[in-house]
Amino acid sequence: MFFPRLRNHAKWMFVFLAVVFGAGFVVFGVGSSLPSGVADLLRNNGSSGVASVSDAQKEVDANPKSAAAQIALSRAYQADGNLDKAIPPLVKATTLKPKNSDYLNELAGLYTTQASEAQAIAAAANTEYQSASGITSLVSGTTQQFFQAGPLDQTILDDVSKRGQDANGKASTALNAAAATYGKLTQLSPKNAQMWLLYAYAAQSAGKSGNAIKGYKQFLKLSPDDPSAPEIRQQVKSLEQSATTNVSGNGITRINR
Repeated sequence: MFFPRLRNHAKWMFVFLAVVFGAGFVVFGVGSSLPSGVADLLRNNGSSGVASVSDAQKEVDANPKSAAAQIALSRAYQADGNLDKAIPPLVKATTLKPKNSDYLNELAGLYTTQASEAQAIAAAANTEYQSASGITSLVSGTTQQFFQAGPLDQTILDDVSKRGQDANGKASTALNAAAATYGKLTQLSPKNAQMWLLYAYAAQSAGKSGNAIKGYKQFLKLSPDDPSAPEIRQQVKSLEQSATTNVSGNGITRINR
């Protein structure tokens, strides 16, 4: 069942999103230095230099090894609101230009937003499942009758559960991809404290406590006097205690990574 995992990661997904948006590394380049996608549409009242999807695709077909063409296609999909199709060409662009931090920042933002959207679908499925699976009871005097779900109701429940599982799986994949992308950014900018914080939040949102601890500690090393430092130190302590508890309770000798 996907619901317990959804609850476990929902809190950190919200925290992660807040940090990502606060830092300016957001989808479509809104609030960042990327003059692209929806940011252009908003600034120019719907008129921008973003190519149509068909025109951008033609350029990619003609120049498949052009990072600029791949970015243009990604941003064309972004402008159309098609996040799932916007990601692959951006991934290709980061492969062609692996040291371009702007591309990686944009990709991490897309992954984060994709995860958020998928978790919203999973949460809606959770609510729907709880509503559909509720047992109806009729009480008359001392007699209480329960009506269990019939075959048709069970089919509905199975469909809702699968929808939630699929959405949660998509969110998990996107969160892991976001963490990996922020990991690449920390390698490009190892002294960027904010990037280590983003990496730590991404890792924690993906359930990778060991990587999250590493990211938080590196952030604290680079910015020991940051206003958020006391809270982050407490978070590191909590994660380490949780890891120790898991080890002693399950006989596991390593931190989840």
